[in-house]
Amino acid sequence: MKDERNTTPTADGPVGRQNPEFARAFPTRTTTLVSVAFGAVLIAAMAMGQSADAPSRASDVRGAEFAANGEVKRPDNWRSWVFIGANLTPNGLNDGKAIFPEFHYTYIEPSAWAYYKRTGRFAEGTQIVKELVLLGKSEYEDGSTTGPVGRGFYAGKPIVLAYMYKDSKRFPDKPGGWGYFDFGSAQPYRASAMAHANKTCASCHELAKGTDYVFTQHYPVLLEKDSAYAPSRHGRGQRSDEESARLAADLGPTAGHLRPGKAPDLAKAPSIRLASKPNTNKGEIMSDQQNKNGNEVQSFNEYAAIEEALEPYISSAKSGDGNHLRTAFYDHAQIVGSQEGSPVNVNADTFAGIINDAGGSPEVQARISWIDISGPAAAARVEFLNWGGFRYTDFVVLYKSEEGWKISGKVYDSHTRN
Repeated sequence: MKDERNTTPTADGPVGRQNPEFARAFPTRTTTLVSVAFGAVLIAAMAMGQSADAPSRASDVRGAEFAANGEVKRPDNWRSWVFIGANLTPNGLNDGKAIFPEFHYTYIEPSAWAYYKRTGRFAEGTQIVKELVLLGKSEYEDGSTTGPVGRGFYAGKPIVLAYMYKDSKRFPDKPGGWGYFDFGSAQPYRASAMAHANKTCASCHELAKGTDYVFTQHYPVLLEKDSAYAPSRHGRGQRSDEESARLAADLGPTAGHLRPGKAPDLAKAPSIRLASKPNTNKGEIMSDQQNKNGNEVQSFNEYAAIEEALEPYISSAKSGDGNHLRTAFYDHAQIVGSQEGSPVNVNADTFAGIINDAGGSPEVQARISWIDISGPAAAARVEFLNWGGFRYTDFVVLYKSEEGWKISGKVYDSHTRN
C-alpha cells in the first residue's frame, strides 16, 4: 500500500531535482513546512505595501559599495531585505550528488525589488543575496526528519553567503553585467569580496539568459500576474509565451514543468517515494547515503576549520614569525615554486627560517580565493599582494589527521614586483 505521507511533488531545476513548494518557504529550525510557506507569503504581502515608494527610475536603486581595491563590501542588513524564496535541491532527491544540497535563502535589496515590481526588469544596481543553509539533523537516508506536523526537510546552520550585483559599466565583460561574489563560509562572513571569473557562477546563469540571468521561474513572487509584481506581461517579471518557450529550449531537461507564461504546475509534477529507513545514527546531519558520496554536506562544516588552519601561515606574512608559520605545516611538507624565474624546493623548516630572516611585511594583503574539500583532503588558493614587494599565488594542499587540518605542501608563483 502506497505511503502517501512520504510522497512529495518535485521538479527539475538548474542544479537538480527540488520541491518547488520550497520556493515559497522560509524554514528555520523550529518552523514547519506549513507555517514557513505562510511566512513567505506574509513577507511578500508586506513588500506590496511599499509600492507607493517604488523608484520611478533605475538611478533611484541603491547600489553596492566598493573598496578601492575593487572588492564589493558585504551588505550588513541583507536579512532585512525582501525575501523571494528558499529553493532546496537535497541529496536525497539527486542520488546523493546534489550540486548545492542546501536551502537557498534568497533576498533582493528593497529599492531594486520596488523597481522590479514597477517595471518587471532588474535595474542597474540590483543586489541579490543567496545564503546557503544546511539541512538540520536528519533521521532518514534522504536527509529528512520528523517535525511537529510531519516528515520533511528542516533548516540548520547558515554556511555560505553568495551575492550577485548588476553593473554593466563595472562588469562589461560579464553576461548581463552581473558580477558574482561570495563572502566565504566562516562566521562572521568576510567584509568584502572580489568578483568571480565568468567560468564559475556566470556559466550556470547563462541558462537563464532569457530572464536576465536570474532563475525567475523558481521564485513565484517574481512571476505573479498581479500588477504589483510585474505590470507588463512582456516584462522580465512575467515572461511572454515566446520567451518562456525559448527559455525552456535553452534549459533542455532542466526546464522541468515550465509552461509558457506560468509558474511550474505542481499538480503535474512527478512524485517520488521517500526512503522510509531511519538513519542508524540519529542526530547526525549526514545520512548514510550522503556519507557514501563524499561526505558532501558535512564538508561544509570544515571550511572554517581550514581557514583556521591556514591562519598561522597567512598571518606570518605580516608578522615575519616563521616559528608561528611552521605550526601550520606537517613535518613532511615541501614548498615548491618559482622566485623571479628561479626554481625553489625547500622543506617546512627551511621555509620557516626564510620567513624569520626576511621579517614581516606590514602592508601585505592576503585572501583565500577558494577552498575545495573531499573527505580528509582539501586544497586552497591563497593570494598575497605586496609580500616583500611581490604578489604571490599559492596553491595549498591540506590533510586532516588526528591533529586536525595541516598543510601537506604548497606550490606557488611569484609574479612581477608590485
